[in-house]
Amino acid sequence: MPKRSSRFRRAFLAAVAVFAVGLLALHLRYPLPYVYKVVVYQNPDFDDVHRFPARPIAASEFPGELPVEPDSRVAGLVE
Repeated sequence: MPKRSSRFRRAFLAAVAVFAVGLLALHLRYPLPYVYKVVVYQNPDFDDVHRFPARPIAASEFPGELPVEPDSRVAGLVE
């Protein structure tokens, strides 16, 4: 049985090494807290408002009106 345990240990260490190299590669491009949140939380959902920092955005002093008519380039696509 020692051979099987040794094979499992090598496969586990290889998987950990691949995971660590992947995290290092991500860390070269993104900050480490961001990489951590992506690995831990994975897919975004409606509850992310409680997981990530947020701040209020002040309303504009001069809000603009939204267009009433659809863009002519898109009007034919939505029927």
